[in-house]
Amino acid sequence: PAADTPLTRYFTQPVVPTVLGRDPRLQFIHVDDALEILHRAVVEDHPGTYNVAGAGALTLSQAIRRAGRVAVPVPEQALSAVAATGRQGAAFDQLDLFVHGRVVDTGRLVAEFGVTPRTTAEAFADFLRANRGPAPLARSRVLAVEHALLTLRELVRSARGAG
Repeated sequence: PAADTPLTRYFTQPVVPTVLGRDPRLQFIHVDDALEILHRAVVEDHPGTYNVAGAGALTLSQAIRRAGRVAVPVPEQALSAVAATGRQGAAFDQLDLFVHGRVVDTGRLVAEFGVTPRTTAEAFADFLRANRGPAPLARSRVLAVEHALLTLRELVRSARGAG
Protein backbone atom coordinates (compact mmCIF):
# COMPACT_ATOMS: atom_id res chain seq x y z
CA PRO A 1 0.00 0.00 0.00
CA ALA A 2 2.79 2.47 0.71
CA ALA A 3 5.04 1.59 -2.24
CA ASP A 4 6.30 4.61 -4.17
CA THR A 5 7.05 3.45 -7.71
CA PRO A 6 6.37 4.77 -11.21
CA LEU A 7 3.40 2.39 -11.41
CA THR A 8 1.86 3.47 -8.09
CA ARG A 9 2.32 7.13 -9.05
CA TYR A 10 0.63 6.36 -12.39
CA PHE A 11 -2.55 5.24 -10.62
CA THR A 12 -2.64 8.30 -8.33
CA GLN A 13 -2.59 10.91 -11.11
CA PRO A 14 -5.92 12.73 -11.51
CA VAL A 15 -5.87 12.08 -15.27
CA VAL A 16 -4.30 8.80 -16.36
CA PRO A 17 -2.94 8.46 -19.91
CA THR A 18 -3.68 5.13 -21.57
CA VAL A 19 -2.84 3.64 -24.95
CA LEU A 20 -5.65 4.35 -27.41
CA GLY A 21 -7.47 1.14 -28.34
CA ARG A 22 -5.84 -0.98 -25.63
CA ASP A 23 -7.20 -2.28 -22.34
CA PRO A 24 -4.56 -4.70 -21.07
CA ARG A 25 -5.09 -7.19 -18.27
CA LEU A 26 -2.88 -6.68 -15.22
CA GLN A 27 -2.03 -8.56 -12.05
CA PHE A 28 -0.85 -7.15 -8.75
CA ILE A 29 0.70 -8.62 -5.61
CA HIS A 30 0.28 -7.28 -2.11
CA VAL A 31 3.63 -6.19 -0.64
CA ASP A 32 3.11 -8.35 2.47
CA ASP A 33 2.57 -11.42 0.28
CA ALA A 34 5.61 -10.55 -1.84
CA LEU A 35 7.76 -10.24 1.29
CA GLU A 36 6.46 -13.54 2.67
CA ILE A 37 7.28 -15.32 -0.59
CA LEU A 38 10.71 -13.70 -0.75
CA HIS A 39 11.38 -14.75 2.87
CA ARG A 40 10.36 -18.35 2.13
CA ALA A 41 12.48 -18.40 -1.02
CA VAL A 42 15.52 -17.49 1.09
CA VAL A 43 15.01 -19.68 4.17
CA GLU A 44 13.33 -22.70 2.55
CA ASP A 45 14.42 -24.94 -0.32
CA HIS A 46 12.50 -23.80 -3.41
CA PRO A 47 14.85 -24.05 -6.39
CA GLY A 48 13.66 -22.75 -9.71
CA THR A 49 11.71 -19.85 -11.08
CA TYR A 50 8.19 -18.94 -9.95
CA ASN A 51 5.55 -16.54 -11.18
CA VAL A 52 4.48 -14.30 -8.29
CA ALA A 53 1.16 -12.43 -8.47
CA GLY A 54 -2.25 -12.33 -6.91
CA ALA A 55 -4.89 -14.53 -8.51
CA GLY A 56 -7.19 -12.96 -11.06
CA ALA A 57 -6.67 -9.89 -13.19
CA LEU A 58 -7.98 -6.38 -13.64
CA THR A 59 -8.11 -4.57 -16.93
CA LEU A 60 -6.36 -1.22 -16.95
CA SER A 61 -9.72 0.53 -17.37
CA GLN A 62 -11.12 -1.30 -14.32
CA ALA A 63 -8.10 -0.30 -12.22
CA ILE A 64 -8.39 3.34 -13.29
CA ARG A 65 -12.13 3.41 -12.50
CA ARG A 66 -11.55 1.77 -9.10
CA ALA A 67 -8.94 4.44 -8.39
CA GLY A 68 -11.55 7.12 -9.18
CA ARG A 69 -9.42 8.54 -11.97
CA VAL A 70 -10.15 9.61 -15.52
CA ALA A 71 -8.50 7.72 -18.37
CA VAL A 72 -7.26 9.74 -21.34
CA PRO A 73 -6.55 7.52 -24.36
CA VAL A 74 -3.46 8.68 -26.27
CA PRO A 75 -1.97 7.20 -29.45
CA GLU A 76 0.83 4.76 -28.64
CA GLN A 77 3.30 6.76 -30.74
CA ALA A 78 2.72 9.85 -28.59
CA LEU A 79 3.33 7.93 -25.36
CA SER A 80 6.43 6.33 -26.92
CA ALA A 81 7.75 9.80 -27.71
CA VAL A 82 7.21 10.92 -24.11
CA ALA A 83 8.92 7.77 -22.83
CA ALA A 84 11.88 8.39 -25.15
CA THR A 85 12.53 11.81 -23.59
CA GLY A 86 13.15 10.20 -20.21
CA ARG A 87 11.20 13.01 -18.54
CA GLN A 88 8.02 11.08 -17.93
CA GLY A 89 6.46 11.59 -14.54
CA ALA A 90 4.54 8.33 -14.59
CA ALA A 91 5.13 4.77 -15.63
CA PHE A 92 5.79 5.37 -19.33
CA ASP A 93 8.94 3.30 -18.99
CA GLN A 94 6.52 0.39 -18.73
CA LEU A 95 4.69 1.25 -21.94
CA ASP A 96 4.76 -2.38 -23.06
CA LEU A 97 2.69 -3.24 -19.98
CA PHE A 98 0.05 -0.68 -21.01
CA VAL A 99 -0.09 -2.11 -24.54
CA HIS A 100 -0.04 -5.86 -23.90
CA GLY A 101 -0.63 -6.35 -20.18
CA ARG A 102 0.77 -9.24 -18.24
CA VAL A 103 -0.99 -12.16 -16.57
CA VAL A 104 0.84 -15.21 -15.24
CA ASP A 105 -0.05 -18.65 -13.88
CA THR A 106 0.82 -18.87 -10.18
CA GLY A 107 -0.19 -22.50 -9.69
CA ARG A 108 3.39 -23.70 -9.18
CA LEU A 109 4.02 -20.98 -6.58
CA VAL A 110 0.94 -21.94 -4.57
CA ALA A 111 1.73 -25.67 -4.75
CA GLU A 112 5.45 -25.39 -3.95
CA PHE A 113 5.41 -22.58 -1.37
CA GLY A 114 2.12 -23.48 0.27
CA VAL A 115 1.08 -19.84 0.25
CA THR A 116 -1.83 -18.25 -1.57
CA PRO A 117 -1.30 -14.51 -2.12
CA ARG A 118 -4.22 -12.13 -1.81
CA THR A 119 -6.04 -11.68 -5.10
CA THR A 120 -5.10 -8.98 -7.56
CA ALA A 121 -8.33 -7.15 -6.70
CA GLU A 122 -7.58 -7.31 -2.95
CA ALA A 123 -3.99 -6.11 -3.43
CA PHE A 124 -5.12 -3.21 -5.61
CA ALA A 125 -7.92 -2.28 -3.18
CA ASP A 126 -5.42 -2.16 -0.30
CA PHE A 127 -3.13 0.02 -2.40
CA LEU A 128 -6.04 2.39 -3.08
CA ARG A 129 -6.97 2.62 0.62
CA ALA A 130 -3.43 3.75 1.44
CA ASN A 131 -2.63 5.80 -1.67
CA ARG A 132 -5.46 7.98 -2.78
CA GLY A 133 -3.06 10.64 -4.05
CA PRO A 134 -4.43 13.88 -5.48
CA ALA A 135 -8.19 14.21 -5.56
CA PRO A 136 -9.65 12.75 -8.72
CA LEU A 137 -11.11 15.13 -11.27
CA ALA A 138 -14.82 14.97 -11.82
CA ARG A 139 -15.66 13.58 -15.25
CA SER A 140 -17.81 16.66 -15.93
CA ARG A 141 -14.76 18.85 -15.29
CA VAL A 142 -12.62 16.85 -17.71
CA LEU A 143 -15.37 17.03 -20.35
CA ALA A 144 -15.61 20.80 -19.86
CA VAL A 145 -11.85 21.19 -20.34
CA GLU A 146 -12.00 18.96 -23.41
CA HIS A 147 -14.84 21.06 -24.84
CA ALA A 148 -12.90 24.28 -24.19
CA LEU A 149 -9.82 22.88 -25.94
CA LEU A 150 -11.85 21.77 -28.96
CA THR A 151 -13.50 25.20 -29.15
CA LEU A 152 -10.09 26.88 -28.94
CA ARG A 153 -8.80 24.63 -31.72
CA GLU A 154 -11.72 25.61 -33.96
CA LEU A 155 -11.14 29.31 -33.21
CA VAL A 156 -7.49 28.96 -34.19
CA ARG A 157 -8.43 27.14 -37.39
CA SER A 158 -11.00 29.83 -38.23
CA ALA A 159 -8.45 32.58 -37.59
CA ARG A 160 -5.93 30.90 -39.88
CA GLY A 161 -8.55 30.57 -42.61
CA ALA A 162 -9.65 34.21 -42.30
CA GLY A 163 -6.25 35.73 -42.48
